Amino acid sequence: MLTVEPYRHTAEVFKRAASALRRARKAEARCLIGPRSDCSGKLVEAHSIQKAKLRLIADKQGRVYTMMPDMMKNIAMMSAKEYTREQKFLHHRSINSSMMTRKWACSHHDSVTFSKIERESIDIDNEEHCLLLAYRSVLFDFFEKCVMLKWFQELAWEFQTNIYSPQIFIQSERKKTAEKFKIQIEKALILLKNGDDSGMSHKIITINSSPVVAATIVSWREGESVNSPRELNEIKKMNLIRPLSELPLFVTVYPEHDRNVAVLSFPKGWDSLVRVFVPAFWEEDVSLASALLSKTILEETENIMISPAAWHSFDKAKQTRILDQFVVTMPQSVFTRTRLGDPDIPEEVLSKIMYDHDPDFVDNSDPEEFNLFSD
Repeated sequence: MLTVEPYRHTAEVFKRAASALRRARKAEARCLIGPRSDCSGKLVEAHSIQKAKLRLIADKQGRVYTMMPDMMKNIAMMSAKEYTREQKFLHHRSINSSMMTRKWACSHHDSVTFSKIERESIDIDNEEHCLLLAYRSVLFDFFEKCVMLKWFQELAWEFQTNIYSPQIFIQSERKKTAEKFKIQIEKALILLKNGDDSGMSHKIITINSSPVVAATIVSWREGESVNSPRELNEIKKMNLIRPLSELPLFVTVYPEHDRNVAVLSFPKGWDSLVRVFVPAFWEEDVSLASALLSKTILEETENIMISPAAWHSFDKAKQTRILDQFVVTMPQSVFTRTRLGDPDIPEEVLSKIMYDHDPDFVDNSDPEEFNLFSD
């Protein structure tokens, strides 16, 4: 593939990148819930968390703050000679916006599959409800990985450059992992339906406060490259055995009228190890648990929705601290470490890009300064 001079005109880059993203979303739009023979054929605009829950944290205009990178601006910078991380990460968006939904389910399968948590109150003591929350977040995450991979492939074709090759490799690996997790949750649901052990464990946090946050997390740990120094020290100190393959962690955080709830699902038998990765779910002090949960949300996902009322209750210093931590724990761009058009990216750099995060900040700072659940 040819390497050409990057486009210098931002408006033209935006236009072509946006067109590539539309093509990617259109190409990947399909029902991810089988069997296909039962599909209604009509795809729905699906949220990662039920719309009824999002209304609880929306303002009067039906908007929430979302915390995520501005990918259009990101791509424009990648295509320029210089790349900077000075981006906008907080967006005020309607919960009805297409930016908040994805087309990963047909109307029939969406209704049949999730009716028990859509039409009824979520029962955190009901294992099927917990698994359905995990399944919804996994489907959203898997679809996102599919679109991102397709988008970078479209960008490579659109701009006739190999600058996106590292991102294509990264997204391909992430898509494979996300698909494994999708299959794992589907198997767990089938086992449960048949009256067998699902093979999954669940932990719950209930924080009594006004509705604040909605978020979904699909994360995993595998090998030393994805463990922080704190995690490695605890693992060694406790002499814990680590899995040979990815250990998935599924977290859904959703608001109720008078509280916020977080549900963690993971494979049975790994409680001691998972406790190292997400200590919030084992913390008895609710105040500290909410701070640790905030830590997990900020470092492990880019799918965060915050109540505008809650956000504006934070002082400027706290808002800055939260945003700074979100940015710091995002994977670093390959383009800050390699020259344009370099097809040979060292393995250690790829690992750094894929897994770079800083889970230790809670150990050396006041938990309240980044606690999303307290003003």
